[in-house]
This record gives sequence, C-alpha cells and structure tokens, in this order.
Amino acid sequence: MIKTEAPPAPRFPMFAKKTVIGPELLAAYARHVNQLILFRIRITLPIGACLYLLFNYVDYNIYPEQTILFLKLRILVVFILALIVGLSFVKKAADHFIWFADLSIAVMAAGIIFMIYKTDGALSHYYEGINLTFWGLICMNSFSMRHNAWTGIFILFLYEIAALMNRTGWDFASFVLANCFMASTLLLACLMNKFYSAQHFSGFVANEQLKENEKELEEINVKLVRLYHEADQLSKTDDLTKIYNRRHFIDILERRLDLAKRLKTFFYLVIFDIDYFKDINDTHGHSTGDKVIFEVAQTVQKLLRPDSFIGRYGGDEFIFIIDQAEKASLIARVESIGEAVKNLSIHTGKTEIKVSASFGAVKVDPQKFEDVQPIIDIADQALLDVKKHVRGKVLLIE
Repeated sequence: MIKTEAPPAPRFPMFAKKTVIGPELLAAYARHVNQLILFRIRITLPIGACLYLLFNYVDYNIYPEQTILFLKLRILVVFILALIVGLSFVKKAADHFIWFADLSIAVMAAGIIFMIYKTDGALSHYYEGINLTFWGLICMNSFSMRHNAWTGIFILFLYEIAALMNRTGWDFASFVLANCFMASTLLLACLMNKFYSAQHFSGFVANEQLKENEKELEEINVKLVRLYHEADQLSKTDDLTKIYNRRHFIDILERRLDLAKRLKTFFYLVIFDIDYFKDINDTHGHSTGDKVIFEVAQTVQKLLRPDSFIGRYGGDEFIFIIDQAEKASLIARVESIGEAVKNLSIHTGKTEIKVSASFGAVKVDPQKFEDVQPIIDIADQALLDVKKHVRGKVLLIE
C-alpha cells in the first residue's frame, strides 16, 4: 500500500469538529486513490498507446529516414504500456499502481526523448510530445503532487541529456525555450494536481463523514424502534403480572366485538378473582399477595389458547376471552382453569398458601351489545352472584 500524503485538512467547521483525520482514514483514502488510479490506467493507457502509434505519421512527414526505427520504438513503448495495463489486473501489483502511473509516463516520455536525441536535439519539436505526457500525469494521477513533480523532473533531466549529447541541432535559444515550455507545463500540471487533490480529499472526508452519520442515524433508528416497541409493550402490560393491563384489554375486547359483528359469531367473556384474597394480604402481607397474584395470572395464561386474551382488570380480578364454543365445553375449560389454580402451591417462607378462584362468564352475542361495558358489567355480576353462593365455581349468563 502506498503512503499517500494527506492534502491539507478541509477548512469546513463541520469536518474540523467531527472528522478525525487519523491513520485509518488516510489508509482508506490511499486504498480509494489506488482504485481510482487503477481504473484510470485501464482507460487512459490504451487511448494514449493508440495516439502514440498514430503520431508515427509525424515521423513519416518530418523524418522519413527514421520512420521505421521510430515505429519500432513506438511499438516497444506500446508493448510496455500493455504490460502495465495487464499488471493492473494482478491484485498484489494493484496496490502500488501510483508507481506504475509514473512509470508509464516516464516510458512514453523516454521514447520521445530518444527521438529528440536521434534527430535535431534542442531544435526538435518533439518536446511538445513531452508536454502531452505531463498532461497525462493529470489524467492518470491527480492525487500526489510529489509523485508527479519528481516524475516530471526526471523526464526533464533525460531531455537535458538528450539535447546536450546531440550537437547536430544545437541552438541555445531553442533549448531554453523548450525547457521553459516544458517546465511551465509541468508547473501548471502540479498546481492543478495540488488543487484537485485537496478538493478530492475534502470530498472523500465529507463522504466518509456522511457514511458515518448515516450509520449513526441507522443505529439511532434501530434503537428508537426497539425503544418504541418496548414502550408500546410496557403501555399494554401490567407491571406485576406481565399480562395485558385493563386499558389494553378493553381495546382488544372492542376489536373482538367489532369482528364478531362482521363475522356474525359469538364469544365468551370471563371474569374471575382470587377467593379470600384480602385475608391473604392481611395475614401474610402485600408482597405475598403480589406473589399470589403473579402465580395465578401466569398459571391461567399458560392454560389459555393464543387467541384467548387475558388481562388484569384490577387488584386480584382478571378477565379473559374464550372464542366461540359449546356451553359444556366452555364450562369444562373454565373449571379446568379453576382446578389448576387450586393445585397451586405458593410458598412464603415455611408457609404454603393454597388459593382458589371464582368465575363469572357471559356469552357475547354481538347483536345484543353495542358497547363493551355492558358485557363487562354482566360478567362482573355473574362473578358476584357465584361468590354469594358457592365460591370456586363458574356461573355463565347467556
């Protein structure tokens, strides 16, 4: 992995405060840059190679005697460029392709410099091709000014050698002009590179910050959804018994009554309470009373079917729904619940508490009821009646 120098940190307050430009961010940016350079090499080098070969017509028109030699040279350069493009598909090499970008530019420029050496030296106009390679630095690598500057200086150094060694076309003014032209192009390329890299880095940081914000927002949304469900569940559940509270059970009962009206069916509403519960509280204390209420509620809930909703109506009084059934079946089911309550063994210290429950039930014919409160009142009256005569039994009002 290359060591990409970090451009100046963006001068935007939102980044300066929130984004920490540390090793992890720089490493991610280096990987991002490598991928972009890799992509640009795969696109730019084939185009550059084709142009490099097409410029052979210049050789033919200006230096016809050198055309064959220069064509061979151009083919050799294109072959090297093809190797570089091929290496871009090798995973291990792909992490270092900023160096291959420099190499490809240097190879193309070296081929042009050899042509300068073999022709008119300082008088040759082939140096204009070197300017094109400097623009190629921007096309392929706009991320590291240091890389581009040193690559450009190396190319200028090769040009000096070629121009000075060829004395056939020596002209000091032309030599200086060519150097000024190439140096100014290189300087402009580096300045553009500096501006682009800073803007690109700022954009990368902003994008990473956006991703981080979106991730945090997603986590917050997940927490909010979870908290909403928890709060919704708490709003529906009785704290002590963990079954539905009175308000939510009445909501369920209203919906069940509407459904029965649409489907023209019926159901039963059953209310029960714990016999002599006041004596338990007075004798053993309220904490024991709470334990009894919890055990009874859990026992009854386990015996009910999923569609037989149960709720705590108040104190030691509970209420539940049983879907349409024959009268005998209903009585049998409620009596089995009463037997399960009688069989409970609730221990407090060394004392074992035995309890029982009385049940009042009403058959809910939706044609007879417009509201749920009369239904509850009738079931409650049935409970009062059964407690007046024989506790621990079931009384159904049809």
